[in-house]
Amino acid sequence: MRSLVVVMVLLGRAAFAGTDAGEGKVSVDLAALHSPDDSFWKTSSRGRDRLATELVGHYRGVVVDAPRCVALDRRATLPIGVYQHGSIRELSQVSLERNGVLAVMDVTTNRLRAVSGQALDREERVPPTPKPPGPVAEGDMSTTKSLELREVVRLPWTPARYVISALINGQASNRVAVQLCATAKGCVPWSPAPHQHLELSTRVDGGKRVLEGTFGVAPVGAGKSPVVWLLATQPTGELMNVLEVATSAIAEGPLMRGSFVTDVDAVLRHASVDELTVYAFSVEAFAGPLTVPAAR
Repeated sequence: MRSLVVVMVLLGRAAFAGTDAGEGKVSVDLAALHSPDDSFWKTSSRGRDRLATELVGHYRGVVVDAPRCVALDRRATLPIGVYQHGSIRELSQVSLERNGVLAVMDVTTNRLRAVSGQALDREERVPPTPKPPGPVAEGDMSTTKSLELREVVRLPWTPARYVISALINGQASNRVAVQLCATAKGCVPWSPAPHQHLELSTRVDGGKRVLEGTFGVAPVGAGKSPVVWLLATQPTGELMNVLEVATSAIAEGPLMRGSFVTDVDAVLRHASVDELTVYAFSVEAFAGPLTVPAAR
């Protein structure tokens, strides 16, 4: 379900960086605006959430919210909300359904699940009818999208930890950590470890353009080098490819540290585009967006 909100209110404290209505930097305390876990199961409408109403006119960007703890013996679904904030002109053209990807990282197994926004809502797969040029109202607004994550990405209904993010038209949202527990007892919220890191860059090597990076992440599997997942979108945000990349890593203290490199052609998968936008994921670490020219 998608809804629109046009409400002006005051901004809370600082934590997550974005841009304000004047394109200057602004920070938002998303924890203070997080909806109570139980509220996600009470209604599928997210238009009255504080993240939908209290940022309009103060913040531009993408925000995701979800219940932090899900007791599998009590719940059969995982509802989430995706909130877009921006100018009326921008949001009339850009949406999760047309220009976005939902990324769900299983940090327990180091597996990325991604779904194109175009696949999220059958009713919105048909491109909108072009409208004749005309004046567009000025001002800011927000849009919301309610999704049931277990169905959307076919989550195994077993204890696990996930990090959820939305990638829309070259913008990355905050990353929401969700814990699936067998029972409510002892199920506590968690956050991605700040000491885990992932860097992503591009260069030309022997006439070919490559993607490369370094990382330090928690080990998954005894002594195994963790894979890195590369998610590529077209410049307009549509999902192009998800690629699993092997790495070379060694154990250093509590982390596996290493590097990876891959040819951009492997990411392009024969797509004909001038450039692509790339994001990288591994365990709890994330990097991107990185704009990469497709030409060698």
